[in-house]
Amino acid sequence: TAKINVKFLNGSHGDNYSFDGIGGVLGHAYYPPNGNVHFDAAEVWSQGTNLGISLKWVAVHEFGHVLGLAHSNISTSIMFPYYPGYRDNFSLSLDDINAIKMLY
Repeated sequence: TAKINVKFLNGSHGDNYSFDGIGGVLGHAYYPPNGNVHFDAAEVWSQGTNLGISLKWVAVHEFGHVLGLAHSNISTSIMFPYYPGYRDNFSLSLDDINAIKMLY
């Protein structure tokens, strides 16, 4: 059974990967078997609007790491290491799908 801990944290929070406040690092996660996901609590998070950072997009990206996915150099990939800005509708790219199929 997998146990995934999700937390919204600020600054230095005990894992050697401090958050930097608004902008910059939005979150980080750990590969299996750890399963922790941390989001920067200082960010202005949004759901379904371009007024802030899309929590959905960042969460899907971070949970990709929890499943074992590394960053991708394909800019349309959810695993691209840089936030692309708000996208009303997004889906997994072929690169994302192929990467997860290789693991599972």
